Formats: sequence, C-alpha cells, structure tokens
Amino acid sequence: MMKVLFLYFAVLLFIAFRDFFKVKNLDDYVVAGRNQGTFFVTFSLLATMLGASATLGICERAKVEGISAFWWLGFGALGLWLQALFFSKKIRGFSAKTLPDLVKMVVGERSGRLVALIIAVSWIGVIAAQFAGLGMFLKLLSESSSEIMIMLAAFLVILYTLLGGQLSVVKTDFVQFILFAIGIIGTFVFLLLNYSQTTEILINENQWNLFGNKFSLGQWLSFAFTISGAFLLGPDIISRNLISRSPKVARRSSFMAGFFLILFGILIACIGIFSGAMYSFAENPLFFLTGNILPFPLAIALCIGMVCALLSSADTSLINASSILAYDLFQVKKVSFVRVVVLILGILSMLLALHGKDIISLLLSAYSIYTPGVVCPLAVAIFLHRKFFVSERFWILGVLVGGIFGVITVFLENENSYFPLIGMFFSFVVSLLGLRKISN
Repeated sequence: MMKVLFLYFAVLLFIAFRDFFKVKNLDDYVVAGRNQGTFFVTFSLLATMLGASATLGICERAKVEGISAFWWLGFGALGLWLQALFFSKKIRGFSAKTLPDLVKMVVGERSGRLVALIIAVSWIGVIAAQFAGLGMFLKLLSESSSEIMIMLAAFLVILYTLLGGQLSVVKTDFVQFILFAIGIIGTFVFLLLNYSQTTEILINENQWNLFGNKFSLGQWLSFAFTISGAFLLGPDIISRNLISRSPKVARRSSFMAGFFLILFGILIACIGIFSGAMYSFAENPLFFLTGNILPFPLAIALCIGMVCALLSSADTSLINASSILAYDLFQVKKVSFVRVVVLILGILSMLLALHGKDIISLLLSAYSIYTPGVVCPLAVAIFLHRKFFVSERFWILGVLVGGIFGVITVFLENENSYFPLIGMFFSFVVSLLGLRKISN
C-alpha cells in the first residue's frame, strides 16, 4: 500500500514541477490566474474543507458522541450558504489577491496588516492539524515512528506547494476529492451491507441524538458561531472565491459545496458510529478499518482518499497563509519570496504537529482566535461597503477585543468555552459603533 501512495506522491510532485515553469507572476501563484469555473472551484472548495477535521476528527468523535459529531461540517455548510447569499458576489467583485488585501480595500491599510498577522499566526495550527493527520495515517502503513511520518508528510506538502502554488493545488483538487469520495462512500456501503449489527445500531437513540449530550445550549451556540464563522469568511474559503472566474461562479460554487458538505458529514459520522459499535479498538476508526476490516481494494481506496483529503487541506492552507504573510504583511510581491515563506511556515507547522495536540484541538485553537476577532467586523465592512464609512480605529478595536476572548479560549484549552461567542458579540458591537452613513 505504501508503494501505491508513494507513486501517487510522485505524480503530484511531477505536476508541481511542471507548474513551476508555468507560474509567470504573482496572480498565477496566489490566485491561479483568477479564471477558474464553477466545476473546479466547487471541487477545490470541497477538497480544501474535507481535511483532518472532516475525516479523522469527525470520525473519532462520532465513535463516542454519535451523529452530533456531524455538526463540524453541518455548521460549515451553513457558513458557506450564508456566504453565497450575502457575500460571494461582493467579495469577487473586488480585485483582491488575499483576504487581508480585501480588508485593505474595504477598511484600510493598517487593518489589512493586522488581519494578515492574525491569519499567519493562527493558521499555523490549521496546517499543523493536516500534517498531524498525514503523519498518523502514514505511520499506520509503516514501521516508522509518528514523528518521522509527520516530518515526511510535511516535506511532501511543503515541496509540492512551494513549486506550483495555487496552479497545482486547484489542478489536483478535483482528482483528490473524487478519490476521497470513492473511499468514504465505499467504506460506508461496506459497513452498512456486511454486518448484522447495523440494524441494532440504527435504532440506538443515544447514537442518533443530533444535538448530543455533551453541550449545553450556550456551548452549542458558541461552537456553531465559531465554526460557521470560519467557513463564512475564513481565508481558505475566501481564496476559492478569489480564484473564481466571476462573481456568479463564486456564489454558485459555495452553494453547491455546502450540500456536499452535509452529505459527507453524515457519511463520515456514520462510519464512526458503525465501527465504534461493532468493534473494540483504541485508534481512529478510519485507521482501524483500513488496517483490519476492509477488503484490500477498498482499504487502498480509503487509504488514498484520506491522504488526498489531508493533502488538499494542507497545501491550500499553506499557500494561503504564506501568500498573506508575504504579500500583505511584508508587502513583497515576488513569487520567490512567497516560496521562502512557504518553507518557513511549513517548518513551523511541522514543529507544532510534533508537539502532539489532537487534531480538533489544533483546529479549534486556530478558529477560536480568528473567528471571534475578524469575522463579524469583516462581515460588517463588506456588507455595508459604499453605504457606510467604516472607522478604521473602531474596526481595529473590534478585532482586538474579539481576538482577546479567542486568546483566552486557547489558554483555557476548553473547546466548550463561551468566550468565542462573547468575543464575536463584542467585536460586532464595536465595529458597528464606528459606522457613519455616506451621504449621497
């Protein structure tokens, strides 16, 4: 199986080497020429979002918590639909290369740099989560330690991203999503059809309580706003908007991707529920099924599909964070400099992945800082652009106030905390205080 995976890695690197010579300017490297159609944008969105949280994280939680683990992608779909309804056309109507570049256009230069700093720091956790997932999965297929596998995974992602940038990422996202879908759907159908215990599982009400028993209403709402906010105006999601050929393509792609997220959220959660009820095991359900239960062809399909999902999320997050750091924070417009930043951020993310925090914790740490501080003020600025003047001082204050509550959440290491929700509320209120209607 490792031979199949290494062959696949070789193909990806070959594509990246070819695209290395096709990259002519910063637009090619950062926004893939800004000419992608609905088909490729939709599948690039899906390949980006269905990473560590959607595969390893949700499946692990569903084994214990039941179908309520689905909400990670359920809230993500909600965020995408809200973006399609209210923001996609507006965002694509700008000529921005990155999300902080967009902030500069609707608020101001200082605000753009502040958001760039927040994303660059926070998204190290997002990238680390993908590296950790890849390392854990590769360890399952070899006799090497998880640390060595994380370093190998990081090396592959850094090299692939450094060479081809967004051109390579978008080009391979469709194929990677299809391979992922084959593995997940095949595994779900296999479990559903081949085990008599499935009937008993389906009538176990505790496993199928959509709201679960873990969260109070307030905690559930906090989780909802944090995750949906990251999907509404997160830098990785917005990057797919910016590579779209037109505002209509951006909106249509977000709508379509939301429906697919719901479907795969349910399928992945069901895999975790079925496997957890049927067997006794300690590792992640997807690892266990691949190594012990699935027939060899399906095990290969799931193996490659999982690696594809993790790769797609990792390379997208890495190129976006690096572009933001280089272009918006350091204000350097050279492709060579962005490549250097890719290398540096990739290494820092690898070191964080080696630290050993679980995948969902890494992701929640990143989202808990970004979402409370940036999402609400940014939504206000974009939605009311050209109707209201946005005071940059108040806007920055709103971001800082919300971000402080996010930092508190990270230090508490408590994903059930109310602080992200409180931070979003205050950042929203403060940003509204700085609005002045533009007279005609």
